[in-house]
Amino acid sequence: MDRLVGHDRIKYPPRTQPYPFPLTMKILILLRTLSIGGAERRASLIATGLQRAGHTVTFAVFYGGGPLEPALSEQGIEALDLEKNGRWDLLGFPLRFVRLIRRERPDIVYSFLAGPNLLTALTSPWSGSTRLVWALCASRMDWSHYEGFRHWIDRLEIRLSTVPRAILCNARAGRDAAVAAGYPGERLHVVANGFDTERFRPDPAGRTRLRETWAIPEGMPLFGLIARLDPMKGHSVFLEAAALCLQQLPDARFIVVGSGTPFPASPLTLAGRLIRLDHHPDMPAVYNALDILVSASLFGEGLSNAVGEAMACETACVVTDVGDSAFLVDDPERVVPPADPVALANAMVGLWHRLKADTFDRKAMRARIVEHFSLAAMIAGTEAVFRSLLEA
Repeated sequence: MDRLVGHDRIKYPPRTQPYPFPLTMKILILLRTLSIGGAERRASLIATGLQRAGHTVTFAVFYGGGPLEPALSEQGIEALDLEKNGRWDLLGFPLRFVRLIRRERPDIVYSFLAGPNLLTALTSPWSGSTRLVWALCASRMDWSHYEGFRHWIDRLEIRLSTVPRAILCNARAGRDAAVAAGYPGERLHVVANGFDTERFRPDPAGRTRLRETWAIPEGMPLFGLIARLDPMKGHSVFLEAAALCLQQLPDARFIVVGSGTPFPASPLTLAGRLIRLDHHPDMPAVYNALDILVSASLFGEGLSNAVGEAMACETACVVTDVGDSAFLVDDPERVVPPADPVALANAMVGLWHRLKADTFDRKAMRARIVEHFSLAAMIAGTEAVFRSLLEA
């Protein structure tokens, strides 16, 4: 069932075969908000899969009203608003969470990202027999690009990382970075992101429709970066690389899709050649409209949703060697060092020539996603860790 949610669509996969674990669990998933982001989408897809496997899943959120809530509600998954009153709501808010745990008595509390992880750890003395599980969705971070308190939150999260019974990383690089930072290695598990290959698939009609809308004829190279505006995502590097590409591909066009501010200044040579969108309601069509998806991340990437979704659409990708991106694309010619716009531009141009010469196997990209990064594998892997904690 394909549901319109805010500016995106989530298509939840049918349960095609029974999961291997008969145990019914009561699971509470904790997030700041159910916005449209990588962690939130992962949590929503896992929740829906676990609910369809026979478990009872509920969300608790710091701030209610997120755009993913209506679709979850239609799937029978409730989102409970903890009504956090800003950053300094440090007494009433934790008390409300403790009351929620005591009322709901979940078997598992699965929290995503630093704020929710810290809340579960700090309130753990009052969580009874509930098993706490954290999610880590990033690899090695560079906190110098962010507010000073973010570094201290990161340090506190590391110090409290012995509290949860398990910590799930969405990438191998994320696990390695966590071990190096001081997380307990014996509690870390890798459950890679899974991708909906029914929703993200080749769509020639969608490609034609969007390219006509954007006045980009077939045969004109279109490169895209799809990521929220965040220092880790490398937008400035992408724009520099785009300007360099024009020296070899003067008719190339570029698109950036992602919300946030401020947007970095674009080189003058990109005037009239760059499309900028905060959102698009049909992301599979966007991936199909591209000739090449670029991931220019500088640090912190776990396993990129944008790259996996593009590959499922048989759209070629160039990535920086950050997180598990190189492992995901599995092609050294399409992997470059981070923060190197010259190398990135050369890889973008080189891949375009491979596409024009028909020496690039698009179908192999989708096959890799289907075989190694399925939704079913992500859901079953998460379920297996939860069950192991209840059986311990």
